[in-house]
Amino acid sequence: MITGFRLMRKSAFRSILAAGALLTFVGSIGYWLAMGAHRGWSQNRVPVTQTDEVTGIAFTTYENRFVPGIDVLGAGVALAAFFFALSFMFRSPQPLPATP
Repeated sequence: MITGFRLMRKSAFRSILAAGALLTFVGSIGYWLAMGAHRGWSQNRVPVTQTDEVTGIAFTTYENRFVPGIDVLGAGVALAAFFFALSFMFRSPQPLPATP
C-alpha cells in the first residue's frame, strides 16, 4: 500500500511544515492575546473584586474562567520552532561540487 506521504516531494513537504510552523506561531500568539494575555502562569480561577452595596466594603470573589498564561504561549512557540526545525530535515540533496 502506497500512501500519499511517499508520493509527496520533499520540497512540498518542507513548505507544508514551514507554513504549519508559521500558522502555529501566529495562532498561539493570537490565542494568547485574544484570551487575555496574562503574563503569569495560566489560571483556572480569576479573582474579581466586588463592593458590598450596603456597607461599601470591598471583597474578593473568584470566577471560574480559564486565562492562558505565558506557559501556553511558550508551548505554542516551542511547537512552532519544532515544526520549523523539522522542515530542515526534508531538504533536497545538494549536488557535490565538481573537482578539477
